[in-house]
Amino acid sequence: MKMPGQILTLLMLIGTFVSVSVQAQYSVTNIPEELKENANAVFRVQEGEFNIESIDRATYRERKVITILNEKAKEHGYVFAYYDKLKKLEDFSASVYDKHGAIIKKLKKSDIIDQSAISGASLYEDNRVKYADLTQEDYPYTVEFEFQFGYKYLYTVPNWIVLPDENVSVQKSSYKVTAPTSLKPRYKMFGVKTAPLISEKKGIISYSWTFDSWKAQEYEIFGKGLPSNAGVKLGPTSFKYEGYEGSMNSWDDLAEWQLSLNAGRDDLGSATKSKIQELVAGISDDKEKIRIVYEYMQSRTRYVSIQLGIGGFQPFNTSIVDNEGYGDCKALSFYTQSLLKAAGIKSHYTWVYGGSRPPSVDKEFPDDVFNHIILCVPNKGDTLWLECTSQNVPMGYLGDFTGDRDVLVISEEGGKIVHTPSYEHENNRISSSGLIKIDKLGDADAAVAFEFKGSAVDFRDLRGFYYQTKDKQDKWIKNYVDIPNYDLNEFQIKETKGMIPEIDLTLDLGIRGLASTTGKRLFLKPNMFSESRFVPPSMDRKTPIYFRQSRLVQDSLVFEIPAGAFIEKLPEPVSIESDFGTYNVTYDMVDNRLVYKRTYKTNKGKYDKEKYQQLIDFFKSIRRNDRKKILISLET
Repeated sequence: MKMPGQILTLLMLIGTFVSVSVQAQYSVTNIPEELKENANAVFRVQEGEFNIESIDRATYRERKVITILNEKAKEHGYVFAYYDKLKKLEDFSASVYDKHGAIIKKLKKSDIIDQSAISGASLYEDNRVKYADLTQEDYPYTVEFEFQFGYKYLYTVPNWIVLPDENVSVQKSSYKVTAPTSLKPRYKMFGVKTAPLISEKKGIISYSWTFDSWKAQEYEIFGKGLPSNAGVKLGPTSFKYEGYEGSMNSWDDLAEWQLSLNAGRDDLGSATKSKIQELVAGISDDKEKIRIVYEYMQSRTRYVSIQLGIGGFQPFNTSIVDNEGYGDCKALSFYTQSLLKAAGIKSHYTWVYGGSRPPSVDKEFPDDVFNHIILCVPNKGDTLWLECTSQNVPMGYLGDFTGDRDVLVISEEGGKIVHTPSYEHENNRISSSGLIKIDKLGDADAAVAFEFKGSAVDFRDLRGFYYQTKDKQDKWIKNYVDIPNYDLNEFQIKETKGMIPEIDLTLDLGIRGLASTTGKRLFLKPNMFSESRFVPPSMDRKTPIYFRQSRLVQDSLVFEIPAGAFIEKLPEPVSIESDFGTYNVTYDMVDNRLVYKRTYKTNKGKYDKEKYQQLIDFFKSIRRNDRKKILISLET
């Protein structure tokens, strides 16, 4: 049957109108000018919808339309969708538009690459990723993409953050969550006070949030996140994960769920129990018992990652670790807990975030913001913390990876938020000392010793370097010693294990042109190893200043100048006092030796944004003094 001409014409007009409307909608000219300021990309549309269907079923849809203004935002032209057996990717579509809003490309199945997304250290993991490259050579252009995922669990409810990154503005942002009233999620807003739109009908409750017209911002150095952001964090009440039902209404509830996963998995063999009891027999000091058990575990195991379904939360049976000699953080911590139990020592399985920038833990909003497991050993009030994934970390040492942060300690009494130890100045210290003999040409022979103490052993992965081959150690030293022309004649390295570990490094160096020459003069910069070059940029500070660690750097260097040479005038001592730290330098002559001593200390803390100029001045003063040179006159 032929379609009547009037109907055909009408359909063509409708199609043309829709096409023109989309073009007009996505044209760059429709972006408000204020949203282009300081922006490399503009999120024109940012929509999310999470629908809770049951205690272990949910769907999540996300749609974004992003105008990429320049090459600095090129990364937004790559689209990634991560999935696994419990989070199925049900739909994936994308299109690209030019600056006028005209479509350039529509994503085809052949454009999508599907590959494994497992980590290098993983043994069991089922994470995969589908991704596509939508980038264009001509700027600006717009990408539009949409995902839909099917969840076979309800352990998390996706959070919603308005500004995803710096130098990105947002035109329209909206998020909706629906659920049966019996499973309604918990939520907590931040950055805005506007309450969500809530509706309830026929046993289904929905929450809707809108956030429109957010200007681009930049991260501030020594800050925490963007100056001003908004969003909502969410969490389930009741949930089920591969048959294991739990609640997230309290930290006690989460602890109870983890204990249910661990239940029945401590099946350590009687032979190993007897071995442990034999190792600690006759020892009365519990701390020494803990050390013996911990080092026994380290000598028999190695770390592999397990991220397969419930295996991402549930440890191996202790018998498997005992027999096979490997496990992930969960399995190795649980295994160590079992070994300690055999020695009569009580310990607690502990959730922690491992990494240099841990997220804050909201004590009033239970949520799994953790990614790692360690052990807490109460030890009659002298609490010890055990990192069970390393073969060489000393007992009780956490360092930068898990130190100084809130953790969830899990016991039969419930879940408790506890703060792990921080490492203050003396326990985060780098010291150098040495004798440097300078000849008349400005060349030098140097015998130098460095001491790295406490969390300073993690500096530039020093601990990893200690266990490397000689060649790799040599390369690490050459990267660390920031002197243009020198030969590394010899070096030695020694580790002293302990709860506050130390690594000592001694170097024998032959240095060419340590002091520059001009006629009968040498110009020597005595700060050889710890020069501070950094100064924070000037800005209209909007957020508080955070120093995340206390640090201490000390130098005590002796320079032997050529016979007959002399220093006409020594620089004056320097002493700088600041809320942020202190800086002290002295110069002394003892016979033909210049003694240079420097102490630089920074203080962990939160400081008012109004003190930012003081911070700049503090760093400028340090840089200026670290650059000072001393004039050495040679004999005539």
